[in-house]
Amino acid sequence: MFEIKIPTSAGEYQVSAKPGETLVFLGPNGSGKSRLGVMIEGGHLAVHRIGGHRALQLNTKIQPPNLETALNRLSYGHEQHPGNRVTFRWQNKPAIALLSDFDHLVAALYAEENEISVQHRRAHMKDLTIAPPQTKLDRLKAIWDSLLPHRELIILAGDIKVKSFGSRNNDYDAADLSDGERATFYMLGQVLLARENTLILIDEPELHLNRSILAKLWDALEAARPDCIFAYLTHDIEFAATRTFARKFAISSYENGSQGEQWELEEIPSDTGIPDEIMTRIVGSRLPVLFTEGDGGSLDVAIYRAVYRDFTIIPVGPCDSVIHAVASMEQQKAFHRLGCAGLIDADGRDDQLIAYLKARSIHALAVAEVENVLLLPGPFKELARLAHFDDADAAKRLDELKQEVLKLAAADAEKYALSATKRKIDRGLKRVGLKAKDSTALIGEYDAATKAINPPKIYADLLSYFREIIAKSDYERTIALYDNKGLLDVAAQTLGIKSRAALQDLALRTMNTKNGRALVEAVSKELPAIEPKRAIGILAYGSLINEPGAELENVIVRKMSAGISTPFPVEFARSSKSRGGGPSLIPVEEGERVKATILVLRDGVTLAQARDMLWRRETRNATGTYPAPTTPGTNDVMIKELDQFHGIGKVLYTSISSNIGTLTPEHLADLAIQSAEAVSRGDLERHGDGITYLNNAITAGIATRLSAKYAAAILHKTDTGDLAAAIGKLVKSEQVEKSD
Repeated sequence: MFEIKIPTSAGEYQVSAKPGETLVFLGPNGSGKSRLGVMIEGGHLAVHRIGGHRALQLNTKIQPPNLETALNRLSYGHEQHPGNRVTFRWQNKPAIALLSDFDHLVAALYAEENEISVQHRRAHMKDLTIAPPQTKLDRLKAIWDSLLPHRELIILAGDIKVKSFGSRNNDYDAADLSDGERATFYMLGQVLLARENTLILIDEPELHLNRSILAKLWDALEAARPDCIFAYLTHDIEFAATRTFARKFAISSYENGSQGEQWELEEIPSDTGIPDEIMTRIVGSRLPVLFTEGDGGSLDVAIYRAVYRDFTIIPVGPCDSVIHAVASMEQQKAFHRLGCAGLIDADGRDDQLIAYLKARSIHALAVAEVENVLLLPGPFKELARLAHFDDADAAKRLDELKQEVLKLAAADAEKYALSATKRKIDRGLKRVGLKAKDSTALIGEYDAATKAINPPKIYADLLSYFREIIAKSDYERTIALYDNKGLLDVAAQTLGIKSRAALQDLALRTMNTKNGRALVEAVSKELPAIEPKRAIGILAYGSLINEPGAELENVIVRKMSAGISTPFPVEFARSSKSRGGGPSLIPVEEGERVKATILVLRDGVTLAQARDMLWRRETRNATGTYPAPTTPGTNDVMIKELDQFHGIGKVLYTSISSNIGTLTPEHLADLAIQSAEAVSRGDLERHGDGITYLNNAITAGIATRLSAKYAAAILHKTDTGDLAAAIGKLVKSEQVEKSD
């Protein structure tokens, strides 16, 4: 069993793995994946790390040493110093060094080939029936041939050649392989040569490899080395999804600060009922998830991405898959911080069913299909404007479109009614709940349930209603029901655009530009307003980090600090009455962003409750609700919000005006010293002074533009060597004992 211990802001995160198991660490660029690889490798000789920066110059004219020397050079960079791997293999830069060990790899393959050959020759001389063993080069060639059947590896004594299958040309040196082919050879050799019972750690396993063989290569290598643990560090969601049986972890951030190296990560749950690739994409997102119908290349998904910009849009196929995905994700408590919702086509659902689904965060379009949104008056007029029609012409074209759509709908009324009837029958049958405990009761229950579904009546009612709205020229209601994909062709012809495809291209090409904003706004008005459940957090960048107060402490479930800083400048710019006039940290217009912590609140805490609790803590009120001021005064505490900050849906923070006119280190020091003297007099509780506040901030890694000079000014004025000594000197011991 191999134990990986990863430091996080919440403590040590432990991952255990045994031979035959696979781990995937997934994170975006800058999330500290390579640094994590260096940390895992550490001093463990049982880890064979393949860095993301690797040279692929293949030299087949290598004279191999003995096998042990060759393997030491490959594993440690030196034949005699395995303990100095960082120096010799990584040039003292383990996270960024260019790994240039292809020569060592080829030498080790040759050395192993030579040793096995000599051993077999000696054994064969004693027993002629002994079959020749398989060398690492033999195994490499076998996997190579299965992956790249068009390129034959020819293994010679001390040389490797390549020949194209079916080619009449002569073979050529393996050094002339393409980047992808050399990468394949390199990875095959690295993994096959790794020592037994090793953790094989691969940074960027997808690098230089053709996607058509990427999954097959690593499948083959994992199968070839069941004695090893495989761990991948990657940003490639598609590759991560191919590791079907792996344990997967999402890395969100990395920091190397006063607390040392820290990562924020979480395990991606398995057996969720959601396809593995989709679950991996969910964890890789920092936005709430909106499951939709369709596929990644469809028009509806492109429209959703333009409109719902605060969501990660994930198409999952038909409406049943959307409903299932939302329900499955809601059951995963680890993802409640993200929140999710679903969006499905109307498909003739009645108001009662639509309300039922909405209560479960699944929203239905007001039209049969999302494409029909473009035919509604608002979006259509914007399309007409993009096609260079003025308002009068756009209105005229809209009237023409209405007449043509109503005409087509009338002709297709029976076809519509038949299709809608099938959907109603299907939904009715799915709602049949059979609870009988014997065959007789089951037959009776089934007969009663199916008799309640009356196809002739359903068809007649739907046909009658559809014809009624057409007769009334109710264009918008017709669009809501009529699921004819050919309507976009009609709209294109009406606008003088040559085809449906050209109309789609016009819409999608402009939706993400300044000219398309009006179209997006018009479409947005026709789509459901969706607000998923969101996690709530509080941004702490001062005493709130370690002193949130009892009320907040009871609802904090997690503290996130790795790689987190304030999105605004902060300074000791507020003389705090509760601290005896000592300076406290507040947001300012100019200054430095500082290290911060997100206090994540438990599920069930509403945004209003979080605001009230934070306001009460900041104002030292035991009761009351946050009175959001319309015109904030100098002493008003404002509760502000950040959307989707480090994966947390809503993050609150406090803001209050500066009241220190002369913002210099010397003046700040005078205020802090006065507050410490107030503790000495008994006018202020112990540890409530400005010097203690500054010392705690510095200990937490918070550094503002003035903090270092502010601290130095205190030491100068108190003639002490550190802030703790300054506090001890200013606060008389008898007063400290009295306050205790």
